[in-house]
Amino acid sequence: MSKKIRKLKPKLIKELKELQKNRGEMQHFLTNFVLNLCHRSESMVFLRENYKPTDNGKLKDSKPFQVSVGLYVSSLVTCWETLFRDLFVFIVNNDNDIYNRIHSFLQEKNIELDTVDAMDISVSEYMSKQFNFQDLAQTCEAFNFLFDRTEEQITDYFDDAINTIGAFQCSRPNYILHWLQQGNIALVKKEIFDTLEEAFNIRHKVIHDGNFYMEVIPEQMARIESCFMIFPQFITAWLAIKYNQKRMVAFEKNGGTVMVLTTDFIENSAIKILDVSDFSAKDYIVVPDAK
Repeated sequence: MSKKIRKLKPKLIKELKELQKNRGEMQHFLTNFVLNLCHRSESMVFLRENYKPTDNGKLKDSKPFQVSVGLYVSSLVTCWETLFRDLFVFIVNNDNDIYNRIHSFLQEKNIELDTVDAMDISVSEYMSKQFNFQDLAQTCEAFNFLFDRTEEQITDYFDDAINTIGAFQCSRPNYILHWLQQGNIALVKKEIFDTLEEAFNIRHKVIHDGNFYMEVIPEQMARIESCFMIFPQFITAWLAIKYNQKRMVAFEKNGGTVMVLTTDFIENSAIKILDVSDFSAKDYIVVPDAK
């Protein structure tokens, strides 16, 4: 792989240390992602409840509302970036073949790995900063680097997820479910990628153009939320199964639905895919672990 490597300078060391602190336990990548989404979606619930339409049913031309929605979309990209960077670190730490390949790659680049280790920074963390996970092409490049593949888009890994996880359950209809029901996986991947790309472009404008005010289109927002919340959960479920980590599953018990994070096989269970409706749901109770 021909790639320019960032040297271990004070700025990079500081960035990596901050990411370590904020990340917590590496195997918590799924719960971190879900919580990050939950906190951001709560802000949109507040906005929707307090931003009333005019008498004719149309939304008011409200610049503050447009700014808030644009920032929300931008924050979804941030959640994406964080998850895929954390997944990169997790995979390298848990796959010896990949770790050894990256270790050799860095040695070939004359990186002093003893210096990296002395800073209490792992090879996986250091290598994760060689990719920009705010960029869809580089996210795919990172996964191709890990798995020694040549996929063209990150959504090409959706095949692995669908083929691995088997049965899955969503709480309500969503765009990815709708596309899957068309029976054309190539169409599903294209629709997801196009929507992700659309949101990444919105984020770029929000961050770099103060004159940009996002037009709020409910259908577009629903598509963006589906792709940023649901597609990554398919990827995390695939990797959790691949590396024997906890994944969210749902099953029926005593007339209700039970959701649990587990590595165990549970008969008649399905991978649980959470969405916005789950984050604001009130019809559930938390029960102690039976173990």
